[in-house]
Amino acid sequence: MKYITILIILGLTGECLVQQTSSIEGEWISKNDNRSILNISRNAFCQIYNGDTLHCQKYVRSSASCDTSYLDSKNDKNLDFIRLEDGTCFEITGLTDSTLAYRHTQSGRMQVFSRSRSDKKALSQ
Repeated sequence: MKYITILIILGLTGECLVQQTSSIEGEWISKNDNRSILNISRNAFCQIYNGDTLHCQKYVRSSASCDTSYLDSKNDKNLDFIRLEDGTCFEITGLTDSTLAYRHTQSGRMQVFSRSRSDKKALSQ
C-alpha cells in the first residue's frame, strides 16, 4: 500500500513520530487530563483548563525551529514547529486526524491530545 501517508517511527525514547498529514485546527483534549483543552484556529492557539481560558495567542507554524538551542541539537530538516507570539516554541511530533502530540522545546515536556468528538464528526461530514 504505497499510498499510506502515515509513517510511524519508534525512537529509543519510546516516542512516536508521525508524518504530518492532518489539519491542526480544531479542539484537542489532553490524554492525561480531560479538563485540559487546546482550541486551535487559523489565528489563535488557546489553552483552556476546566472551562477557563488560560492563554490565547497568535501563532505561526513553520518548518524552521523557533528555539535556536533546540535547533542545534536536531539535525533533521523535516520538522514542524509552532511558535506562539510570546516566543514559546513547540515541535509537533505527531499529527493525525485523531491525535496531536508536541514537545515544548525549552523543557522537553511532551503532551498528547485527542481530537474532540465534535471535531471528529465535523471532519467526517
